[in-house]
Amino acid sequence: MSWVAQQPHIIWTLRDGSSSLGMIKGYLPHGATVAAAMSGAAARRSLLVPVTGCVFVRESIIYSSIESAPAAPAPNANVLRAGVLMFATAAPGQLGAVALPGLLPGLLALEGCAAGLDIDTAHPDVMALVAHLLTGAYSNPFGHELTAVIAGYMQERQ
Repeated sequence: MSWVAQQPHIIWTLRDGSSSLGMIKGYLPHGATVAAAMSGAAARRSLLVPVTGCVFVRESIIYSSIESAPAAPAPNANVLRAGVLMFATAAPGQLGAVALPGLLPGLLALEGCAAGLDIDTAHPDVMALVAHLLTGAYSNPFGHELTAVIAGYMQERQ
């Protein structure tokens, strides 16, 4: 497997007087830092408002990579069979969730009232993923660090 960095880009979402949304996408130089992209974005916003008359409602700075030679998926992989892991966070009463598209059937609990629905959090592959998610590098959308897995279940998408 070989990952290739893509050109970083920035997306601004704007809202007009009718509440319709539009987007502007701009590309950043390779090697641009997030701090530089954010400071430059603030300057560009101040120049774009007088031109568009719209209000900026969101800014996304995206650094992505693609697999140059992807491996074949497992024969029983299906992105519509999704799983969700629920986590406690460092903030009392706040939860975090991680969606898992393509949850393999062998990762579901085999016993109990939720057999076939709950994710087997004691499965070695699930435990390895959970351990990685609990390294302190991941949070919920509010910035609260994930601290413990509390549940896992399957959700079928149609």
